[in-house]
Amino acid sequence: MTTIVYRDGIMAADTASVIHNYRMPETVRKVFHRASDGALIGIIGDRAACHRLVAWAIDDAEDPETQPGGSEATILRVLRDGTISVFEGGGRIDVAPAPFYANGSGLGIAYGALRHGASAVDAIAAAIAYDVWSGGVCYALDHEGRHVAWQS
Repeated sequence: MTTIVYRDGIMAADTASVIHNYRMPETVRKVFHRASDGALIGIIGDRAACHRLVAWAIDDAEDPETQPGGSEATILRVLRDGTISVFEGGGRIDVAPAPFYANGSGLGIAYGALRHGASAVDAIAAAIAYDVWSGGVCYALDHEGRHVAWQS
């Protein structure tokens, strides 16, 4: 699985690659930028299904009926204005406005860190340290598409 966090215009995620119960040696990018409107896109779940969903989300798709993938893939989309939507299983959930958001296997750890003032990057660092399904390094982008972090 993975952990993805959004706070203060930054989306961050770990880069671990896990297949079944095994951590693989490669890293996986899980945060993307949509240049047309500055939206940030995060992926959680099966890599093949997630990457089909990323291509769909980057193409400015809005209609969940055209959504590829399946129940093993989740897309987190955050618009520049902070509107958060979760796409999974052919549907879309709009998240209630909040100062921060986390999803994935390490969300409890991330929410604890965020509640105590951690940045998105620091919340991912906490998840990497304590969640068995999160690992690698933290990769983060802002709404301009700038790399904010690539660190362990």
